[in-house]
Amino acid sequence: MKRMILVAGLMALMMVSGMAKTQVPGQSASKADFALVIREFDAAACKRLSMKSTVFPGGEGKVTRDEVIAAMDTLMTKYQEKFRVTPRPYAVYPEVIDEFNKSSETRESLRKLSRWGMIGPVSRLVANKGTEISEEDLGDALGYFYTRVMTYTHQPDPSWTPSLQGGE
Repeated sequence: MKRMILVAGLMALMMVSGMAKTQVPGQSASKADFALVIREFDAAACKRLSMKSTVFPGGEGKVTRDEVIAAMDTLMTKYQEKFRVTPRPYAVYPEVIDEFNKSSETRESLRKLSRWGMIGPVSRLVANKGTEISEEDLGDALGYFYTRVMTYTHQPDPSWTPSLQGGE
């Protein structure tokens, strides 16, 4: 109760004093930055999973959503051989995917990634009219993706997971 009152008081203070963060449009992510980030994430994941990392070339200009989706689809296919758990199918909204994505390869990749829960089914990666992706949206998508990769590639310890323990 004390913590809730403290948090509410701090939020009220921030709003009154004008310190509250306002939403500003994000800057589009560059191909070079995307290649650097995805290489580092992939290298760390591959080291943990005893796999060979993939080389992602950089480039000039802004990275497109289609390029990000294609890279995530490639990585998921690669990591799938190390999955130790199979999740229940997640929600897929094909009407949203079809409305915002023109490429058939992109639509198929989005359906697959959504079904596996690797992306948010109606996230900015899926439902964005533009072709570019902001740095913030890219970070959210990659964070979500790699959280799922690590969840699927690691079996929980039965001594700490009641559903995996022997019946009593």
